[in-house]
Amino acid sequence: MGHGRQFHKRFATKLLEQGTTPVKGKVRCPSFNGKAERFFRTLRRWLRRTLLPWSTVGLQRRLDAYDDWFNVHHPHAALAGRTPQEAWDGVDE
Repeated sequence: MGHGRQFHKRFATKLLEQGTTPVKGKVRCPSFNGKAERFFRTLRRWLRRTLLPWSTVGLQRRLDAYDDWFNVHHPHAALAGRTPQEAWDGVDE
């Protein structure tokens, strides 16, 4: 049982309960893993700007604020300078 396989069923069940669909990446697939690592690097840098909250409620507020910043206010080079929300809404460049 390698790669955390012993936790897979419980983890997938919890994700589904939260409305999240788990996506499996292939073992030794650097491009898939790189996307997740880049996301966490951006999130860590964003969270370091202030002290981390001491409660899960405070942490959730910070994560919600990050989600808003990343998707609504932060332009992305891959989207020709548009935000993900603008791309979703079909706003032209």
